[in-house]
Amino acid sequence: VTVLGPNDEQYIHDEEAEEAKQGGKLEKGMILISPGIEQTPYLLTIKIYKARHLCKTDDDTIFSKMAKNTGDQNLDPFFYVEYAGVRLRSNTYKGVNADCQVGFKIPVMEPVFSDNIIINVVDYDKLSRNDRIGCLKISYLKLKKEHNMK
Repeated sequence: VTVLGPNDEQYIHDEEAEEAKQGGKLEKGMILISPGIEQTPYLLTIKIYKARHLCKTDDDTIFSKMAKNTGDQNLDPFFYVEYAGVRLRSNTYKGVNADCQVGFKIPVMEPVFSDNIIINVVDYDKLSRNDRIGCLKISYLKLKKEHNMK
């Protein structure tokens, strides 16, 4: 309800200015839920043991040759996992065949409105933008159904 007096003008919100003030849109997975819906907390655990035959994204440069970081060792992969508005990053590893043994723990409140678990493999670069090596999307609901989880 808006109450206007004599000679008052209706204020119309500028959506772009409002978004800029708030720092952008809501993050993925940030859905408001009615307080009447009971939520159950769970812990989603994702483990990555090995990454094999990763695609090499960097060329051998003078700097990498000086550091003796050439060939299959000229790759610095790391992983990040996204689900329900949470984004977790791993340490950086060495080589196209990385034995990483990394685990991610993401708190999940069910019922959940996000479905895709996204696992990204990225090559870390000090002097330029990081290069994406690969991406894997896994359906959370399908995963639960296949493993007979309630």
